[in-house]
Parts: sequence; C-alpha cells; structure tokens
Amino acid sequence: MSHPDVSAEPESPVPMEVDEHVESTIIQRHSLTKEQIQKLLRCDRRESCQHRHSTGLDGVHLAEQDGQNFVFPRPDSAIVCAEGHRIKLNRLHAIALSSYFGVCFLHAAYPKDHNKDEVHLPFFNAVEIVDAFELTNLVIQRMHFDKIPLSAASLPPMQIACAFRVLNVAAYLDIKYLLEPISDYIDKNITPEHLVEGYKISKVTCADLAMRLWRRILDGFMLLYDNRTFLQLEKKDIDRLIKDPTLNVLWAFDDILVRVYDNYHTQKKIQQAFRNRVQQAVTMVSSAENVKSEASHENPKKVRPDIKNFMYKRVAKGALPEPVRKMTDLPKPRTRQSTTTIPPPTSSAPKVPPPSTSTATGATNGIGLSRLPRAIVLCTGGWGDNGPTDRVEVYDYHREQWNPPAHPSVVETVRAYHGLHVNDYGILCMGGFNGRQNFRSASLFNFESMSWKYICASVDIRCYVSIGTLDKDHIIACGGYTGQMRLRSTEIYSFTENEWQRVGPMNIVRSDARAVTLGTAANGTCKVFMIGGFDGRQCHKSLEYYDPVRDEWIAERNSMNTKRSGVGAVGIGENVIIAMGGFNGAVRLSTTELYDVREGIWHELGSLNTSRSNFGSCCLAEEPWVFGGYNNERTISECERFDSRMNRWVTTPSMNGSRSALASIAVEHPDFIRQVVQRGSNVPLSVVWDESVSAFVPTTVPDTVSS
Repeated sequence: MSHPDVSAEPESPVPMEVDEHVESTIIQRHSLTKEQIQKLLRCDRRESCQHRHSTGLDGVHLAEQDGQNFVFPRPDSAIVCAEGHRIKLNRLHAIALSSYFGVCFLHAAYPKDHNKDEVHLPFFNAVEIVDAFELTNLVIQRMHFDKIPLSAASLPPMQIACAFRVLNVAAYLDIKYLLEPISDYIDKNITPEHLVEGYKISKVTCADLAMRLWRRILDGFMLLYDNRTFLQLEKKDIDRLIKDPTLNVLWAFDDILVRVYDNYHTQKKIQQAFRNRVQQAVTMVSSAENVKSEASHENPKKVRPDIKNFMYKRVAKGALPEPVRKMTDLPKPRTRQSTTTIPPPTSSAPKVPPPSTSTATGATNGIGLSRLPRAIVLCTGGWGDNGPTDRVEVYDYHREQWNPPAHPSVVETVRAYHGLHVNDYGILCMGGFNGRQNFRSASLFNFESMSWKYICASVDIRCYVSIGTLDKDHIIACGGYTGQMRLRSTEIYSFTENEWQRVGPMNIVRSDARAVTLGTAANGTCKVFMIGGFDGRQCHKSLEYYDPVRDEWIAERNSMNTKRSGVGAVGIGENVIIAMGGFNGAVRLSTTELYDVREGIWHELGSLNTSRSNFGSCCLAEEPWVFGGYNNERTISECERFDSRMNRWVTTPSMNGSRSALASIAVEHPDFIRQVVQRGSNVPLSVVWDESVSAFVPTTVPDTVSS
C-alpha cells in the first residue's frame, strides 16, 4: 500500500549559472515559470507546530523518550520505524487500538519464524507513530471521562500537514478511534489552498474524508479557480466535475474551465521539452569544455558561461513551437454572458451550441437546467393581494425561474414588514405584522435539521424593522414600529448566547428604513448603516452608522439626494452603498443613487424600470436585485437587477405572485440549496474526456432537458 508523503519536497531542476538577461528572455518567450508547482501540504519544522501534539497534556497515556527511542508504560513488544528507532509498547494496548496489530500479534497466518514481539513499519518515522498512539489515547480519555464525542473537538490544534501525517498512520494501522476525529478535524480546518492536495491524499487513505472534500470542491469551486489549485486535479476528476449537476458554476463556464485546464497541461509539456533541450545542449557544451580543459590542465567542472548563454540563445531562437499563452492570470468567468466555446479537436467532433446572451440573467438556454446555482434568492412573507401571507419563493438564476421551495419546512408563519437575515447559524426571521398584531417574536431556521425553532424574543415589538450584521456571531435590529410609536432604539442579538441586548439608540426615529452592512463577517467586524425611513411625520434622507466600540450612532455628513421611506438598499464590498426606490411622502420613486463612504458623495444611477416602495432587495453575484413592492396603485411582482456596466436596470422574471412588504436574502449555503432547489436526473454535458485524442471534446446538448 503506497502512502503519499505530505512533507516531501518537489524535485527541482538542475541549477545552471546563466546570464540573468538571457534567462529572463527565455522565460518570457516560452512562458516558463521559475519554480515548479509546490506541494501545498508541507510542514516547516522551524514553525511553532508541535509534532508530538499530546505533549504537555495531563493524564494522557504518553510515551517517554529514551534517547532516540520511545517507551510506553508496561512494554512487552516493539515497533521498528523507518529510521531504525524503536517504540516499546504494551501488546494488548496496541491490539485494542489497532486491528493491524491484532493480525500481527495474534493471527495464526502470521509467519512463525518472525519475532512476534517486534513489528517493522518502514513507511513511517517514530514521531508520526508515537503521535498517532498518543492522540488516540487522548481521544479515548476525553470520550470516556470528559464525555466529548469522537470529533474534531477531541484533538488539540495542529497544522493541517501534521493532521494528514496522523491520518496516514491511522489509516494504515486501522486505528478506528482516531480515524473519525482526525478526518473531522481536516474537514473543518483545511483551507481552499490545500483542498485539492488534501483530496488527492485522502483518496488513498480515507474514502469518507475524500467524499467530504470532494463535496467541498464542488461547493467552493470558484475559490479553487481563483487560486489555480484546480489545475492539480487529474483529467478524470475534471471530467467528473463537469458531469456533476451540483457543481456551483453555470454550464457556460465549462468551456472556459476546460480550455484553461488543457492549456495549462499543454504548456507544462512544452516547458519540460524546453528544459530537456536546454539541458542536452548544456551537457554537450560541458563535454566539449571538459575535453578542452583536460588538455589545458584546467578545472574540468568549470564551463564557460558565454558558451552556455550562446547555447541558450540557439535553443530559444526557434527550437520549439510557439507556446501556449501564459497562465499567470486566469480569465475571469462571466457567469452572465459568456460566449467562450471550444474548437473541436477533429472535424468529426460534434459542435457545442454557443451559450445564450440573454439580457435577463445570462443563464444559458436550457443548458443549465440540471445544474444547481451557487446562490439563490429567498423571498418570504409580505403583503399579497389578499393581505399578509407566509408565501416563500426561491429564485434560481440558472433556470431564470421562481419556484416554491422543494422542502416544505422552509415556510414559516404569516409575516409582513419583517426582518430576515442569513449567516452560518441559519436564517433568522423576526418582527413584522400578521394583519392583527405586531410581533416581537423571532425564529431561526437550522440548515442541518431543516426546521424552524423559536429563539429569544426581541426587547421591543418591531414591525418595519431593519437588520444588519456586526460580526459572525452578532446582528443588530434597528428602529421599527410597535403599533403605537415609531422607534429609534436598537438591540443586538447574540447567536451564541441566544439573547437580545439593548444598545445605543439612533440619532433620529426610523421606521421603514433599511440597514446596510459593509464588509463581510468572515473578515471581522462589519459596519452597519441605517438609511432613510419615516418618523411618523416625515420621510428621511439622512444616514448614520453604528460604532460598537463607543456604542453610539454617528451621522454621516452628506445625505441622500432624495427622501426615501420604504427604501431598498444593498452594500457592495466594503465601501459602496446603493439605495433604490422608496417613497418620498408624495410618490413612489424609481430613482437610484450610489454612495462611496471613502468619497462621502452620493451619485445618481440609472432609474428602475418600475417605481416601487416596500420591496425586497439583496445583492446577488455582486449586483443589486429588487423584487416586488408597491407602485402607487397596487402590489407588483416585477423584478429587476442593476447592470453596472451599462448603468441601467434589467428586467428579470417576475415572481409567481404580487407582494409588497416582503423580506429577501441571498443564500449561498450549498446543502440548503440542494434541498430547496429541485433538479432532475437528466444531466446535459457540454464537454467530455476523449481518451482517443487525450483531450476534452464537445458533446451534443439535448434540445429539451427534463427538470
């Protein structure tokens, strides 16, 4: 059984003393890189990571170091490691932990002439084996005495490379108590940069972990595309990716993906051929120089650099065909209007129909029907034609369709003018109005159990409430209406403590305003702005933001150009706010404006196609979207998205029912999307791997696809 060595250094080309100008010219012309792709899972032993991760922990069945050997309590057998060091341990203890040692010490088929008191393990060094045994003892102790289940919580912190070393030992020795927690630890702590290499290692060590990492590759593939690590996948894995309907990219991106992958590996072959040609030329010159130096009694190892540079120039002058373009900067996928196609490798290959250039959302015509989207829009509740409703609709931008959720438990209670928020804990819904009473209740939808549960109610009753994100564990609810008075109070909810705590009030009363979050919770603390609103007498055009350190709201100097109540607003990145529509006290608005907090100035943008207030809004694929609302005459179902390149709003498919006072969010949780978005079994393929030509080739896409 082979075991990949996560710490092995990649082979490096033979160093050659070459003039820097000549070398840079060759690299530029032939798209060479100065270093080969390094293995991601390396562990520098000069770093702070302890390679015996149980050392210093009390009460663990530890080994004592005796010179270069290790001794566990009550030893009666030994393990001989790769470097010849010995690990002395108790035979019964080893059998209890590892079925491998049960075979070695007890099985009748084991060679009789072999010393049963000694087991040779040439694949691992002593520290790796001791680490695996000590961590297993630690896991068992925490399971029995501390009641900690077998999971990542049972293990101390370690580098991801060390975790894979432990996994290799645990898989080879079949240490079941350690396999589950170490696999869980890797799954929870591995980064996108290490994901592909970790998947390749786990394929030969732990099938369950490999399946979990493959799911993460599917869910976060665009991160692997951005950091170029997807190029380390094998061609059969790329083919499997394209065939998988849960890959979170549009079908139109398949062509880009395959072109990049093929070009990269073609370039690697050209680079290797070029290196071989140069090395042959240098070897020939070195041989000639050695003959000359022997005659002149010179140093036979010294080769004149001018002759080497001459040979480099001769090889670089045209010895190889024009290389493939440089792969330093990968093309950014256009998930909306991609027109990239793959030229067929042979004249007989079927043609791929070009992707659609639909101005609605850019989803390809029929090609993307069976692939899940990376994100969905979830619209809940609102005020329909017959009053408040609990209706929930999901927008799939791959199919350009609104549909009810496939999982019925997503539907909550009847609410309008409520707040909705999503993070890693789930989907939080709070406040609102059901036609008879205003709410202070709140509920949380759990992604794992796929069910709603009531959580701590807010301090104040809040209809027309706005919610912003402070960090990954806290949100802030701002303003609203109690049924008797408009509010300027705010309160923070802690997901870890399940409690609301009142904090500093806003500078003015705001009901029917909009909270906008700038930044992402994953990167630390966010900045929450409150925009517009109504105080019972007049609409506002001011904005202010919350300072959690000072626990106070700070007013921005420059207000919007227009008063807006029932306004929609989204945050783009860390600095840009876009406010849309609303009500100015006289008419519903279609105007849109942008605010950059660094500049402090509001700029007019293209107007909405339909004036509206009290509508849903969110940011999907870094673009503002609006849904439904009220247009001076009636509730509407029309939806739009803003195209920043054209500075205009583009009409998108309408919802299945007219609604205002709804709440909307963009959800990117892959497991949740898989359960609420329905897909059929007919999966069209745009490209497949053809072994006869060793390349991806187009395939015919059916005219109709069952969903």
